Amino acid sequence: MVRPLLLCCLLFAWVARADTIHVYCDDWPGFCQADGHGVYLDIVRAIYEPAGHAVHPHLVPYKRALAVVAQKGGDMAMG
Repeated sequence: MVRPLLLCCLLFAWVARADTIHVYCDDWPGFCQADGHGVYLDIVRAIYEPAGHAVHPHLVPYKRALAVVAQKGGDMAMG
């Protein structure tokens, strides 16, 4: 009984997987830049792109990044 239930949960988690991760950060030279490079964005890409996710950075002021993520409009805020 436990194995079919576990299998159903794992299949549901696989289907619900996000393809694009929306990362919100401020324009900080060297960390998050307008060209999509920087230490923070490189770390996020190194973690999530091998798992099949695309990283889409959004450059907004830091307080707005926190507000968007708090309202479940984005996946993560870098800071």
